[in-house]
Amino acid sequence: MTNGSKGESYLGERGQSEVLGMVLLLGFTILAATSLFVAGMSALEGHQEVTEVGAAENEMALFGSKVSEVALGDSAVQTVSTDNNEGSYEVKENVGSIEIKHIDRYEEGSSETIDEFPLGEVTYTNGDTRVAYQGGGVWKHENDRTTMVSPPEFPYRHGTLTFPVINVVGDDRATGQPKIV
Repeated sequence: MTNGSKGESYLGERGQSEVLGMVLLLGFTILAATSLFVAGMSALEGHQEVTEVGAAENEMALFGSKVSEVALGDSAVQTVSTDNNEGSYEVKENVGSIEIKHIDRYEEGSSETIDEFPLGEVTYTNGDTRVAYQGGGVWKHENDRTTMVSPPEFPYRHGTLTFPVINVVGDDRATGQPKIV
């Protein structure tokens, strides 16, 4: 078939448009599949970090419970195994302290420091999230705010309130699945 006066064939142009259409269709399919893959991977990584941090919160709460058993004399040694593959654990001695004061409620502004104790902390860090055991409680810091995961234990037995001051000592860092003793 020819195009009137110039003698050009329409068949050649149709053949090119079919190939061009196929290339465009294939290109859009590959682009869409790649976009879905990248979006899925980022969602999966975010979910894995949330899962790892949640596991660390539970491990730190268990660690706090085990430390309380030792501090109250119910046990000599306790061990906590960690299951996290991501993130890192660290023991910091010189972080935080607790101060015991006597404040005279009858004389305004009158107070006396009786004693001060260092606390230290055990932390788990994964990305921008940090979970820490300090002072008998577990705390989570993320997005510039800190929340309490589990409170410090203050046992009340037979009319006596026990306020254990637990001093974390050491200067170690570990990744993978360390055991905390």
